[in-house]
Amino acid sequence: MMLDALIRGRLAAVIDKGEVVLLTSKRTTDGYVFLDQRRYTEWSSQAMALLIQVFGAGHTYTKNFRSQVDESARIRHVEPGLGVLQAALEDVERGYL
Repeated sequence: MMLDALIRGRLAAVIDKGEVVLLTSKRTTDGYVFLDQRRYTEWSSQAMALLIQVFGAGHTYTKNFRSQVDESARIRHVEPGLGVLQAALEDVERGYL
């Protein structure tokens, strides 16, 4: 039971960190919106490491996160990544995983 609480807490923290990354958005002069690259890389690296550690590299959540989130710090990569993490958190909270 303690491990479940640790996993839930870590998933929630990584989700919160992703929400903070979204707040770093900046629009370039040619209209593109980028996020702080350092914070984005921290978040995506920690999220991927967590998913692999908890679920394994071949799990649907890990593979889906990897396919949705790439190295370019764009909102269109954070939003689906947060969706994967939120789904994982909900499944852990409800005892499905």
